[in-house]
Amino acid sequence: MRFKRLLSATLAVVMMSNLVVGQISASAAENTTIQDVYLDGVAYHFEVDEDWNIIVTAETAESEARMVLDQDLNGTVEIENANAADEEYTVDIKSLNAEEEVFDVAVVDETNPEETLELEYEDIADSDYSGQVAVTAGGVIVLGGLLEALLYAALAVVIAGVTCIAVVAAVEAVKKASTCYYLAYQVLNSVFINPVPISQGTAVSTLKAGGSVYTFTGTRAYTAVFQTGLGVIGPENSYAWYKIGDYFWHYHPGNRNGAHCWYGLKT
Repeated sequence: MRFKRLLSATLAVVMMSNLVVGQISASAAENTTIQDVYLDGVAYHFEVDEDWNIIVTAETAESEARMVLDQDLNGTVEIENANAADEEYTVDIKSLNAEEEVFDVAVVDETNPEETLELEYEDIADSDYSGQVAVTAGGVIVLGGLLEALLYAALAVVIAGVTCIAVVAAVEAVKKASTCYYLAYQVLNSVFINPVPISQGTAVSTLKAGGSVYTFTGTRAYTAVFQTGLGVIGPENSYAWYKIGDYFWHYHPGNRNGAHCWYGLKT
């Protein structure tokens, strides 16, 4: 499908960019949480700050745009236009899962707050906008680009109604809470975490039941797996130079029940 081809191409471009400038390599990740996605000649810049807010910015000759989303993927978009009135939108992302091709967004133009624009995956994943999206002022096209870039960047995904963030995008946040454990999921060849911390006891129970967990330090990862009483396998890492994706060191319970306890930064 078009989306999957574009997503693969985008990941390949990002991977090559990493090799050239080291923007999201394991070493650079200690200093930045930013990555770029390029669509139709426009660079969309991403950052997840230490409070788990997703910040997306873009700039063209005609416009500068900034979108800030909180942990619930609610937020605002501000667009400064060189040759038109500035614009401001409220965004409510109800569902987001690139792997399942689901993306539901409600947009309110603050100059006309009584009307809500509803966008779905088909609107966002295809640059050939039609209908209401095309009729609305040019700012929506910029907004559409921001949302499309968010989809392709694969930095966030809604799992069971909860927004999960890719660890590679949230370095500052996980470093700030380095003693915490988080529920973790392997999606789109990366590791995503629920930003709400869980106790060590919950981490142990999750691993014992076959669920996965992330923590920042290897010592805490080993401890959680050890306390399951099932034995410990690892540390292991599935990285290979020819693989596309994000790979982390991790431990498994001794019975290999499908659980991972990932830790640290990506390889």
